[in-house]
Amino acid sequence: MPLALIEAMASGCACIGTDVVGVREVIQHGVTGLLVPENNAPALAEAIAMLISDSEKAENLGKAARVSVLQNFTLKVMSENYARLLLNLYQHRKVSS
Repeated sequence: MPLALIEAMASGCACIGTDVVGVREVIQHGVTGLLVPENNAPALAEAIAMLISDSEKAENLGKAARVSVLQNFTLKVMSENYARLLLNLYQHRKVSS
């Protein structure tokens, strides 16, 4: 998980990320931010230009990003998810033994 990205989104920033594992789990393209293909400078430049030229879109992405972080990436939510994962792994191991 890219923590800097989550922190930026929590502050209401419209973010652009590379469409790779970890980032695509945080950003929903066109909803909470923008995803661009990795190693694609023209796509990145286009995304940056779009956010600069469309401040309403940037503001809406930032607001949605903040809501997403508060719903999905708080310490409480992440701790509960990890605890559930560990419990499931433990129970699976117990059944397999």
